Parts: sequence; structure tokens; C-alpha cells
Amino acid sequence: MVLLTILTVLSSPVCDEVTLEAEIGAYLQQARGTITCAGPQAGIQVATYPGVLSTADGIDDINREWFYPAKFDPAAMHLAINGRSHIADGPWLDGVPAAPGGPVTVEFSTRVPNRNGTLGVRGGIGYLLGGWHPAFGAGEEIPSQKIQFRIRVPAGVAGFVGDQPVGLNSPRVITGEHSGRFVPILLAPAVSVMRQAGVTVIVPQTHGEAMGAGLRDLSASRDETALGELSATLADGFAFAGRFGLTPAKTLLVVVAPLREHLVERFDEGFAVSDRMFHLLPFETFLALHRLSIWREQLTLLAGAHCQRVDPDLPASLISELVGSALTDRLAAERYGETVYAPELLETFAVIPEIDSLIFAPQVAFRDTYFSAIDESSPRRWRLDNFFHSRPRGKLLYEKMIDKIGVEAVSDLIAAYVQDDLPLAEVTKEISQEDLLALWAPWLGRYPEIDYAIGEVRNTDDTVEVMVEAHGPAANTLREPITVEVVDGEGGIHRVERLGPGMVSVPVKNKGPAEIVEIDPEGRLVELAHEPGKGPRFNNRTPPRWRFLLNNIASLIAVTNEELTLAVDFSLRRIHDLEHRLDFFALYDPSSIGAATTYSFAFGEELTPLRLAHQVGASLAYERLRSEFTRRPPCDGPPATPGDQLSLFLFYRYDDRLNSYWAFEGKGLSLRLGGATGWAKDGAPYQFGQVGVSGFYIWQLAFGHAVVGRLRGDMNFGETPIQDALSVGDLYRAGRGFERDEARGDARLVMSTEYRHLFIGDARTDLGGILTWTRLEGALFADAVYMSVLDPIDCDRSAFFDVGYGLRFIGEVMGVTPAAITVDFGVPLGRCVCEESRTNQRAPVTVYVGFVQSFSSF
Repeated sequence: MVLLTILTVLSSPVCDEVTLEAEIGAYLQQARGTITCAGPQAGIQVATYPGVLSTADGIDDINREWFYPAKFDPAAMHLAINGRSHIADGPWLDGVPAAPGGPVTVEFSTRVPNRNGTLGVRGGIGYLLGGWHPAFGAGEEIPSQKIQFRIRVPAGVAGFVGDQPVGLNSPRVITGEHSGRFVPILLAPAVSVMRQAGVTVIVPQTHGEAMGAGLRDLSASRDETALGELSATLADGFAFAGRFGLTPAKTLLVVVAPLREHLVERFDEGFAVSDRMFHLLPFETFLALHRLSIWREQLTLLAGAHCQRVDPDLPASLISELVGSALTDRLAAERYGETVYAPELLETFAVIPEIDSLIFAPQVAFRDTYFSAIDESSPRRWRLDNFFHSRPRGKLLYEKMIDKIGVEAVSDLIAAYVQDDLPLAEVTKEISQEDLLALWAPWLGRYPEIDYAIGEVRNTDDTVEVMVEAHGPAANTLREPITVEVVDGEGGIHRVERLGPGMVSVPVKNKGPAEIVEIDPEGRLVELAHEPGKGPRFNNRTPPRWRFLLNNIASLIAVTNEELTLAVDFSLRRIHDLEHRLDFFALYDPSSIGAATTYSFAFGEELTPLRLAHQVGASLAYERLRSEFTRRPPCDGPPATPGDQLSLFLFYRYDDRLNSYWAFEGKGLSLRLGGATGWAKDGAPYQFGQVGVSGFYIWQLAFGHAVVGRLRGDMNFGETPIQDALSVGDLYRAGRGFERDEARGDARLVMSTEYRHLFIGDARTDLGGILTWTRLEGALFADAVYMSVLDPIDCDRSAFFDVGYGLRFIGEVMGVTPAAITVDFGVPLGRCVCEESRTNQRAPVTVYVGFVQSFSSF
């Protein structure tokens, strides 16, 4: 009950009056001034948002460019409170010195970072939508207060301060009054303004051009269409809210901003929406995902005044988020019947491995938009609306109300609440007889860690008894509704709900035994504890669900050698099983056509909810060796004899990269041992073996800069056909400056290094809504290959060197999974003597086009 007590006192005012005097620097990265609290409450605290952004904690290879496209740039805030100096290093500054009853005056100097988000400078545009000055609060809350402000802005910029518009020729000192936590500011060389009933949409511009135009934004022409969709979406939201008496007390501000983690983020006067909004396939099924995120924040803002008026003792943001979530679902039900999220949209294509686990391990931006999460809590609280407290988002409380009393009842309850003057607790009691605060109690702090599992299952003709087990720290304390579903022998579905773990008897009407038993078939439970190697929902179903997936279609184009390699990768796995996996490959390359199947077992550290660090396995392959593969005259070498080949390989692999597509740190080790037997076209049998070891290490030099080192050794022994001989050239496994049909040998040592650097980290070039190009990397590389060649007469060297440069175009497929196109230009530093003397000489630069990041396989 301590949490409930805290909850009911958070919104108390902490100052009788707040005044702010400040000046924004010429380059928008400095803000300095004073903020004064007259009549401070006992226990007053100072909130310092830049302290949350002062370190790189929580920034990793996946989310780095969402916030810092160029490099990590820390925010900073220096304060002097009644003569005592402080440096912000977190969300709150405790122990504020104040004379009893006297004012608290805070002098501050803020460094605004180069950063995407609601506080940052990007492309000469200052997004100071909140947090740029200190705020007063207490007890993990910053209450909304009237702030009298006087702010000087630099010349040559336009935008707004609070709700005051700023033109290029406007006075540079802006005065006014703002009700909220922070005075929002947007300043840019120019702005485009779109006004409609209840809202003003502001699109900042750089020197008269649309925001982000240039190399990083080759699809800016689609922005006009996106703004049209935004306008229609906002109009629909206002019309729907008006039916419940929710109208804006004043015009909302909507700012188009470079957001990447979330599509929409609120600030005091309105909300920011990403400049990638509606860059989707132009079908309503896809556009609806963006509309829902916008409606939710819009309806949350419109409900805020009502919630604060009728529930003054509860945090208005918490209640308004709950109301906004409920009204959004009601609007979606009216508009679309049901809302379909990314997992359902892509289920048919089956191209995304473990798509229902991506919600726990997002690989691309806008997780909350594409995946319907019950709990949207983030490990790091970076947002303006949650950095200062540890409460959940209101959506979680809404979802838990649904679990308790049903979606229709909650929808009707919220509709009654926004049209009445009764507090939410009273409306809930009147309509559902539930104690609202008791219902919320388990969810007001950190989400309980629990794992549910199916235990013993006993079948009779007319009932199925299922033991629901609970494991984890909260197993003995948490009691929440759990649905158990049984599918009988005739395909009939039977469901029973119980509160908490225990035995459940499911009537099946003489149609037993059970074919399928599943806990939580609709995914209402959030399970944060789970056994190693298994996803959190793996033990929720018996028998486990299997999925056959198309994981990847990859190819390698040797441009200068006019060769194509094509591979198709399928997998068969139990959903949520991170340990066991079967892969099936079909392969075409210049030397062979074949197929393979691989079984692998993963173990060790859980890098993400999608992958473990270690893997062992075995691969069985059949290949038809091709006679078309031959070395060009005059370097004839051994002839290429066609035939059939069967091989078996064992392997071990360790790789601790979070994602190989954009890794700037990590290390890996691979061991390989195998053999093959084959029959040449003339029937002559042969056998050979191969052993290999390789490893890599990525040294991060700075943000967006790293050096990659790779060492690889391979050896063949026995009667190896020329098609399986080791090559001096290859995009992934050998020298990138040499062709794959140059010198070959039976022993090879490869040493590679690459300086990997980021050029563009926040591109938003939309290619028809299917693929969005988001980043461009460069790679300066060098390879050294030492090889025992098969034909030393034609090739007088055993050491081969190359240097080159590569470009990596990396993006997102349909907003949920990464993709890459790589182009490498390699210059060989000397070739075999026969290559140098041939009449049909090779190109001086070798060009490869690939579709995975370098060293994805190593």
C-alpha cells in the first residue's frame, strides 16, 4: 500500500509562483538563465533532464543512431542554487538549500546536445521542447505549474516559445505565461506552418529547404503526402474526441522532428511526430499503425485537463495516458473493426524469425507503433514524460483493467468517466464494483518478474485438468487473470480463466483428450522471468508450436568477374526456443549447385531475447559439382571435373554482437571440422577433409568509428576437387581484391583489417514503403592471404595482398527487420604471373556486391 499512498500525493503544487528568465545561444546549443520558485514546499527537489542524457549508459549498437546519428554528444547542466554549485548527473538534484519560506533561485547553464529527440540540435534546428531548463518537483513528480517567462532568442531563427510564435523579424525577447513542466521552444532557420481546427503543425526547415533534404533524405518529396495523412489523422482524432466533450483548451502544437525510438512523443503544448511518419506502403492496413500512435498521444493530451480537474490527487499524465489508450482502441474498433499489428501482418509471409519476440528485442525503430505491447516500459527512461519517475505508463493500467473486467466494460467505463465529473475510482466502483487502486497495486512499481508454465496435464473424456505453474521472484505474490485454452480432438476450442497459478479444469464435452493446451493464447501476460535458452512464452504451450520460416535470400555478385552466387535459407524451429534449430539451404554458385541441412544448438549468455552467444552444430550437404567452373586461360590449372558430393561438417561458433548489421563492438570465434566423399562423372571416388578456425575482434575507437580485425585459417587434406579448393579471393572469407576463380590452394591463412566508419546514421529515404534506407557506412580495408597454391608453375607467389574501400547501405524492411547492400572495391597488390601475362587480363579493381555486412560470417 506504500505505492498507493505515494501515488495519491504526487500532484501537489511545490511553488506558489515560478518565474523563468533565460537566453538561448546563437547556435542553439547553449541556454542559460535563472528560474525561481517563490513559496517553496518543504522537500522541494529540482529536476534536471540533461543529467539523464549526460552519459552513454543504455546506448548500444542497435539504438545508437536513433539518438546520435553522428557521435555521442552528452548534454550537461550546471546549476547554482542560492549560491551553491551543482552539476546535474541524474534526473533529480536532492537537498535543495532554501531558507524557510524564502524563494529558491536556480541559476543554470545548459548544453543542448547534437541529438535526435525532443531535446537536441539537428541540422541547425533546435528542438528544446522540454528539459532545457530545471523544473521544480517533489516525490518523483513535476507538477504542472504556471511559469512566467522572459526568454531571449538569437537572430535569424523562427519557431515558437511556449505558445508564442516567433518570426524571423519578431522581437528577440519573448514574454508570456506557460502552464506545464517546461517551456517548449522550437527554433529553426525557417518553419512551415499548417493550421487547422484545434492544432498547428510546424515543420522546421533548414535554410528554406524541407528538414533533412539532401543525401540523407532522398524521399523528401513524400513528405507532402505524409503531411496530408497527418492532417486527416488529426482531424479524425478531434472529431472523435468531440463526441465525448474533449476539446482543446488551446491550440495544440505538433512538431515534425527527427524521432527514431518512438514515432510520437509528448511535450507540454503538444507532441512531436517523427519525420518518418506515414512513410509506409500506401495501404490503410499499414497506415493505420501510424494513425493509432498519433491518436493515442492526441487523445491523451485532450483528456489531460479533464483528468487533472476530476482527479487532482492522482498524476494527471498517468490517468490521461490510460484514457488516451482506451479511447484510441475504441476509435480503432469503430474505424477498422480490429487493429492488426506487425506480427499479424507479416505472419503470412513468415519472413521474420521469432517476430513475436522482437517486441522484447527491437532491431529497428518505433517498437511501440508496430508491436502491441502490454507493458511499454523501457530499461532507460529518456522521454520528457517519464524521465523523472518510476511509474508505469498509463497504458499498462488500462490493459490490466481489461484483464480484470473486459475490454467492452473498460471502454464503456472510460467513456462514462470523460463525460462525468466523478473521479475514475468512483466510476470504476459504480460500473464494475472493482476497487481501482487495489486493481492497480501490483503494477505501480517495477513490473513483477514471473514466468508461467504448463505443468501436469490430466485428460479424461469430458475434462482436461491443467496445472498452471509460476516461477520467478513474483511467483508467490502475484495474482492475475490467466486464461487456459484447450483444443480438443475435433478442433473445438475451450477456455477457462483463473486467478493466479494452480489447477484448472477445462470442460471439453466428451471430446477429450486434449490436442493442444496453451496458457494465455491472446498474449495478455508479460513474463519477464524465463529459463535460459527459452523465450518467455516457450513453456506456455504443449505441444510447442513449430514454424517454418524463410529467413533470408542472399546473393553475392562478383561484378568484375560476372559471377552470381545465390543462397536461400529456411529454418524449422519451435517458437521461442533459442537453443534448437534446423536450417535448410539451397545454394547456387559458379562451382556447384546444392542443398544442405544444419542442426544447431545454442547456449551460453543471452545477448538478446532472440539469440544466445554460443552455438554448436552439424551440417549435411549434397552438391552437384559443375564443369562450367574453370580458370581462364592461360592459367588453366587442374581441370574442373563434374560430379556428385556429400559432406558432413561439425562447427562451433561464438559471437557476442547484438546485431551484425551495425556492430561497432564485439568479438567472435569459429571452429570447423568436416569431410566429404564424392564421385566424379567417370565414377572415380574421392574423399577429402577440411579443418578451419577463425576469429574477429571489433575495437570501438569512437562513436561510429571502429577497427575490425579478422584472422582465419583453413586447410584441406585428401583428394580435394578444384571446386572445393581454397580460393585467394572472396568477399567474405578471403581477399576482397581478388576474384574467386584466381589462385587456389589446399592451405590458406587470411588476415583482414577494416576501418569501419559511419557517414550517415539517420537517413530516412523511403523506397516505396517496403525498404527504408537509414544509414551509410564506409569501410577502408586491407587483406593479406598466405596460401599454398595448387599450381606453383603458373603462380609464383604464396603471399597475396589487397587494399580497398567499401560502402554499406543499411536499412529496414517494412519497419521490422534490418537489411543491407554492400559494395566493395578491392585493388590487388600483385597477382599470379600467369594472370599478369594473360592477354585477357582481369580488371585492375575487383568489385563485389553483397547483401550482408562484412564479417557477418567470418
